[in-house]
Amino acid sequence: MNTISPLTLFWCIIYVLALFSVFIAGILAGSRDSKKAPAKNNRSS
Repeated sequence: MNTISPLTLFWCIIYVLALFSVFIAGILAGSRDSKKAPAKNNRSS
């Protein structure tokens, strides 16, 4: 076996996409919260 199996590659892509979507969702939720309650020091954290 000299290459990564298609199934392993598939699950790696699924895993990375899941982590990425969670990361994006966190950023969107944070920006939504800062719009709702404007705090000027929000960016420093």
